[in-house]
Amino acid sequence: MLRYPKRSILVIYSYQHYCWFLVALHQAIQTLSSGEGVKIILLQLSDQVHFLLAGMHHIYLDGYSFSVFFKDLESAHIDHRLPPLPVESQYRSFALQQRKMYEDGDVLKSIEYYRRTFPKEFTPIELLPFATTASRQVANEYSQHEAKLNIPPDISAKVRRVARANRSTSFHVYLAALKILLFSLLPDTDEVFIGIADANRGDKNFMGSLGFFLNLLPLRFRRGKPGSRVSSTIQTTRDAVYGALQHSQLPFDVLLRELNVPRSDKYTPIFHVFMDYRQVVQERSSWGGCKLGGEKWCNAGTGYDVALEVTENINTDTLLSLRLQRQLYSEDHTHVLLRSYLGVLEYMVRGSDKAVDVAPTWSSYDLQASIDAGKAPEFEPKWQSTISHQIDQVIQNNTEKSALKDGNGNVLTYEQMGTRINTISKALIDAGTVQGTVVGVFQEPSADWICSLLAIFKAGAVYVPLDLRNSIPRLVSIVKASRPSVIITDGTTDDKVELIGAKFVTKLQLASLDESTRRDSTSINHAKVGSLAVILFTSGSTGEPKGLMMTHTNLASYAEVSSKTFARADEDLVVLQQSPFSFDFSLDQTMAALTNGGCLYVVPTSKRGDPDEISKIMVEDTETIRQCTSWKYAFSGGEAMSYKLAREFGSLKLTNLHVFNGYGPAETTILSHRIDLKYADPDLPDPLPAGYPWPGFSVCIVDDKMRPLPLGVQGEIVLGGPCTVVAIGAGYPLTAHVVFAPELPEQDREGVMKALRQTLPLPPYMRPSLFQILPDIPRTAHLKIDRKAIQDIPVQIAQSEISQSLTDSEQRLSELWRRVLPLDPGSLTHESDFFLIGGNSILLVKLQALLRHLSWTAPKLVTLMGSSTLGAMASVLEDCGPVNIINWDVETNFPHNLQLATPLRVAGKTTDINVLLTGASGYLGRHLLSSLIKDHRVARVHCLCRTLNNDKMVDDPDSKVKITQSDLTEHNLGISKSKFSQLATEVDVIIHCAANRSFWDRYEALKADNLDSTKELVKFVVSSGRAIPLHFMSSGAVVKYSNGLTPPADGGDGYVATKWASEAFLKQAVNSIGLPVFSHRPVECESVHQSEEEDMSIVNELMQIVKLLECRPSFDGVGGFVDVMPVSEVVEAIHEAALNSQAGEGLCILEHKAHQRAYVESFATVVESDDSLSKLPSIPILEWFGRAKKAGFSYFLASQDLVLGSQLFSRR
Repeated sequence: MLRYPKRSILVIYSYQHYCWFLVALHQAIQTLSSGEGVKIILLQLSDQVHFLLAGMHHIYLDGYSFSVFFKDLESAHIDHRLPPLPVESQYRSFALQQRKMYEDGDVLKSIEYYRRTFPKEFTPIELLPFATTASRQVANEYSQHEAKLNIPPDISAKVRRVARANRSTSFHVYLAALKILLFSLLPDTDEVFIGIADANRGDKNFMGSLGFFLNLLPLRFRRGKPGSRVSSTIQTTRDAVYGALQHSQLPFDVLLRELNVPRSDKYTPIFHVFMDYRQVVQERSSWGGCKLGGEKWCNAGTGYDVALEVTENINTDTLLSLRLQRQLYSEDHTHVLLRSYLGVLEYMVRGSDKAVDVAPTWSSYDLQASIDAGKAPEFEPKWQSTISHQIDQVIQNNTEKSALKDGNGNVLTYEQMGTRINTISKALIDAGTVQGTVVGVFQEPSADWICSLLAIFKAGAVYVPLDLRNSIPRLVSIVKASRPSVIITDGTTDDKVELIGAKFVTKLQLASLDESTRRDSTSINHAKVGSLAVILFTSGSTGEPKGLMMTHTNLASYAEVSSKTFARADEDLVVLQQSPFSFDFSLDQTMAALTNGGCLYVVPTSKRGDPDEISKIMVEDTETIRQCTSWKYAFSGGEAMSYKLAREFGSLKLTNLHVFNGYGPAETTILSHRIDLKYADPDLPDPLPAGYPWPGFSVCIVDDKMRPLPLGVQGEIVLGGPCTVVAIGAGYPLTAHVVFAPELPEQDREGVMKALRQTLPLPPYMRPSLFQILPDIPRTAHLKIDRKAIQDIPVQIAQSEISQSLTDSEQRLSELWRRVLPLDPGSLTHESDFFLIGGNSILLVKLQALLRHLSWTAPKLVTLMGSSTLGAMASVLEDCGPVNIINWDVETNFPHNLQLATPLRVAGKTTDINVLLTGASGYLGRHLLSSLIKDHRVARVHCLCRTLNNDKMVDDPDSKVKITQSDLTEHNLGISKSKFSQLATEVDVIIHCAANRSFWDRYEALKADNLDSTKELVKFVVSSGRAIPLHFMSSGAVVKYSNGLTPPADGGDGYVATKWASEAFLKQAVNSIGLPVFSHRPVECESVHQSEEEDMSIVNELMQIVKLLECRPSFDGVGGFVDVMPVSEVVEAIHEAALNSQAGEGLCILEHKAHQRAYVESFATVVESDDSLSKLPSIPILEWFGRAKKAGFSYFLASQDLVLGSQLFSRR
C-alpha cells in the first residue's frame, strides 16, 4: 500500500468517482504554453485500493515513453533519486540528430523509396457502406465511437501459429486481416493505405529517454489477384511492413512535405486507417510494493476514419479496440465492424491455404440480427376474406351513415352506395362479365367512380383505372397491355373511348343504367380469395408503364394491417380522395375510409392537382366535410418525405395531427412500412424514418449477390409478405440524369444560381453549362417528378440577354477568342469557358501571342489557364493594366553600391573545391551534380533549391551534397544571415543553372527567376570579398541581339530577353569589379546536313519514351525543330570549365554546339503512323519534353525554334 501524506491523496467513495476523475482528466484541455506537461492524480478508495491517474499532452510523451516514465516514477518512489540523463540522450538531442540527418541528405534514399512506392496523387479512401453521411464534412473536433472485444487465448495462439508458418509475426496477421476486411467492404477500391506506428528507438542512447519519439509509417496495399490465398496475403503484408521499417528514420511530416501531399480539414493525409499493435509478454503485477492491475488507456482523439488497436497478451486474452470517426459512422456500426474483423481473423487462422475472396465480410451474429429485425409479427386476419366482403359488412352495419361525397354535389349513404354498387355489378354481369374479366373505368372523378370500382370487385372482375389525368398515348398503352373486355364510362367520356384504342371494347354507360334496380337484385358477391382484383400501372416516369397484378388477398391484407396504424373504433373518419385513380394511393384512400365505416370525399376534376383548392376544401367546406375541421391524419408516400416538410407540419400547431411517413414499392400493394412521425420532436432524425415492416411482412437488405447485409448497411431491398404482387411489362430503362431542385426564394434565385455555377466544387467539365429556372417541376399524373418530360424541355438562351451581359473588355476579348478557336463557338457569355468551347493549351498560347501583338499586357500562361472563363480572363487583363515599355539600360544597370573600393581577392583553388550549384533539381543540374560528387577534387556541393524535392537528387555515398532551401530572387538568396555568411566564406566556384524555362511567357513573367537571381548571386560574390568564378547558363539565341540590338521593349521573346539582360549585367560586373564570369551558350547546329540514320536515332529514342510515358506530345499546329547534343558531353564541358576556372580571366563565352537536329514534323509522322501510339493521350509538346527528360532522355536540348501556324512561338 502506498504511503503518502494525506494532502497528496484525494479520497473518493465509489468506483464511479474514479471514472469521473478519469473522464475529466482525459477531456481536460492541455495548454502547452503553461508548461504543465504531465498531471498525476492519486485517488484513495480505501486503505487497500488506490487509483493512479496520469494525463499528458501527446506532444510530450508517447506510449513507450510512458513506460519509461512509469518505471522511473517507481524508482523515485523507492530509492528517492534518479541518475541524471546524459545530454546526448535527451529528446532535444534526438531532434537535432533528425534535423542533421535531413540536412546531410541521409534520408534521401528513404524519400526515394516512398516516391517509387506511392502514387503521385492521393485520394481519400471511400466511405464504408454503413456511413451515416454521403460525404466527408469539415472535422471541427476529433471524436470517435469505440468498441472493444477480447480474443480468447486459443485464438491468439492460432494467430501465432499461422504467423510462424508464414515466417511472419502476429502483427502481420492482424494487419493482413484488416487489409482483407477493407477490400471486402470496398469492392470498387483497388488500393488502400494503412498507417502503423514505430517506436523509433533505433539508437540505444534514447531507450531511457522521454519524449514523442513515435513515428508514423504509411503502407500501401493493392488488391490481390482473384484466388489469392491467406498465406500470400500475410506475406505481402509482412514485406510491406519490413519495407517501411527500413525507412522509419524519415519523419512523417518530412515525408508529407517531400511528396507534396495536400492537406485537408476533412481527412488525414495519405492514410485514413490506422493500426496500432502492442505485445505484452508479461503484465506487471506490482509497482512500488503494491499489487498492480486494471491498466486502462484513454488515448487522444485522432482524425482517422478507422483506428484499430491490438494489445496481444501472451498469457491472457488479446484485446481488440476499434474506433470510428463519429462524424462518419454510428456507434452500432463500430461494433459491427469490430465483429466483422474478428470474423475475418477467425477465418484466416483456420488455414493459410484458404481463399481470400470468400472470407466473410460480416459476422454471423450481425447477419442473423438483421434477418431477425426484418421479420415482423405473423399476420392473423380478422376481417372478411376480401375487400368487397368487408365493405358489404360495413354497409349492413352503417346504412344511414355518409359513405361517399364528391365536389359535384353527390352525397351517398352506405345504403345508397350499396344499391349503386349492385346496380353496376348486375349490369357488368349482364354484359358478359365473368370471373377474371378485365374491366376499365374511364370516367371523371366522382362518387360513381368509387361505386364502379367496388362493383367490379363484387362481380368477380378485374379493375383497371383509365384516368384522364394521364395522357391519351399513356392510356392507349394501358389499354393495349391490359386488354379490357368492358369499359365503364360516364357522360363526359362516352365519346372518347376510341381515342384510347378501345373502339371494339364493350361500353357500359352509367347514364343508361336502370336506377330502379333494387339492392337485393345482385346480392351474390363473386369476389374470391386469391383471385386477381386490380391491374394498376405505374407512373411511367421512366418509360412505358408496368402493370401490377393485385389479388383480393393482397388488398384485404393491406387494408386490415394499414387500418391498425391509425383507425379508431370511436372515430368517424373522413378521408380525402385527391390522388389520381391510376396511383395506388387512390386505393389506399378508398379502403381506409370505406372498410372502416368512414366517409370518402372525392375531389372533382376541376380542383385535382391544385394544392390551394384542395386546402380550401379542407378548410371552408365544413358543411360537406364536417369532421375535417379537426385534421387528424396526414399520410406521405410514393417519394421520400423531406425533413423540411415534416418541420412545416410542426408549424401548424395542430396538437392532434398525426403525420405518417410510409415506404414501399408498388409491388407491395402500396406500402410495406409506415411510422407515426414525431415531427415536433427537436431530435427528429434526418433523413426521416419510414417505419418498421407491417405484420406479415419480412424485409432484408442484400448485396448485389443477394447475400444478407447487417442493419444500416446500404444495399438492395428484398420484401416478402401477403401483399407482394407480380408485375407485367417490367424492365424499362432508368432515367439518364438527376434533377436538382433547390428551394430558393424567388428574389434570390438568379444570384444564387450564378454563384453556384461559379463555385460548384466540381471539375470544370462537370459543371452545368446552363441553369434554367422552371415555373414548376414537370410531374406525372401521380404527382411524381416526370424525369422523362424534363429531358424534353427545350433550352433557349435569349441573344439579347447574352449581348447585354458582356462588358467592353469581355466583348473585345470574345472577338479574339473567335480568331483563335478552330470553330465558331456561337453565343458567348461571361461564363463561357475557353477550354469547353474548343480551346486547348496550344490555342491559349496563340491567344497570348495575339494579345501581345495587339499591345495588350499578356499575363503568364498559367494565369490565363487558371482564369479560363471569358469574364475571369477579361478581369485578369484589366488588372494587368497597359503594356509597360522596358528600358534595357535600367534593367541591366550595375548598381553603384556594388562597385568596390578594393579589388576582389583571388579565389581560385584546384583541390578541396566547394561548389555552389543552383538548379540542381533540373535536368542539366541533376546530371551536373552527379558528375561533381564523383570528382575527387570536389569537397562539397552546396545546392540551393527553392523546394526540397530530394527525389530529383542523386545518390551521394560520400555525403558531399549539402542542400539548402533558398529563393534566389530574395535578399541574401532567401537564406539566414548566418548561412549566407558561411557560404560566402566556403564557396570557391558558382554554377548557375537555375532558370524559369517557360518559353511562352513574356519578359516580365520571367525576370525575377532569370535576371534578378543572377544579380543576387553577384551580390553574394561581392559580400565574400573574393573573386569567385561564376558560370552562367545562357542561351545561344542571345547572339541575335548583338551589335547594339536589344530585345523587344514590350517584353516579347521573354526567355531569350532575360538571358541577354543577364549577360549584359554580368559584362558590367566584369568591367566594374573584375568578377570572373563564364557564360555557357548552347547553340544550334552549324550544319543541318545529317544522315537519315542520325535523324532517326533521336526520333527512335523519343519513340521509346512515348511508350514508357504512355502519352504522346500534342502536335496540333506545332512545327519547327530542336537541336540536341548528348547531355553527358555538355556536363563534362561545364564540369571541367568550372573546376579549372581561375579568377581574373574576365568574361569568357563558352559555346556548346549541338550535333543533331530533330524536326517536329518527323517525330509527329512516326507517332501518328503507329496505331498504338496515336491512340495514347496527348499533352502539350513542351510539357511532354519535360517529362521525357525525367524519364531518361539522353540528349540536351541546346536550341529550339517552335512555330504555331506560321509564327515563331518558342525560342531557346
